[in-house]
Amino acid sequence: MSVCLYASSAAALPERLRAYILSRPELYHQVLTYEPVWLESLHRDLRQNGIKLSMAQLMDFLDEQCITFRTENSGRRRKSPKKKKSPKKGSPKKRGPSQKKRSPKKKAS
Repeated sequence: MSVCLYASSAAALPERLRAYILSRPELYHQVLTYEPVWLESLHRDLRQNGIKLSMAQLMDFLDEQCITFRTENSGRRRKSPKKKKSPKKGSPKKRGPSQKKRSPKKKAS
């Protein structure tokens, strides 16, 4: 089912998005069951059906409506570069196993 929803006002955008979601039973079921919606796919479908909006506007709408979504990059997390620990200046050097301080043995009385 293809629904073309046109409106000249940006204020009508949330209502147009709601109408689009309601007109798609599978999408509506995903929303009701809190299954994540693929953001890029939804954005592409909306634009193909005459609803022009930016990715940021779509994300804002989904957030406001508590609709969970995922992006193509959501599974690929960037690895942050590991920081190298530099030795502290003026700190005593660690002693090796053969250089441990020995405490004097107590004599048994």
